[in-house]
Amino acid sequence: MRTSFSDLPGGAGHVRNIAEEANLLAALERTLEIVSRCDCGGERADTSCYGCLRNYGNQYCHDVLKRGYVIEFLANLLQ
Repeated sequence: MRTSFSDLPGGAGHVRNIAEEANLLAALERTLEIVSRCDCGGERADTSCYGCLRNYGNQYCHDVLKRGYVIEFLANLLQ
């Protein structure tokens, strides 16, 4: 993966890299790996945590972030 960084907060320079299909697929596969390995929300995966989906920037929607939805979406997308 070629690296291109910008000095803007949030890593806006990564947009150019992720626009390449192989890099986008790698990012989606890694995301699926992370959310699949986490055990928050139990068997139903009906919540999320700071180890898988939550961060400071998305705290306004923590109550609706559900790991199970992301796992299902990414699994279907990557098929």
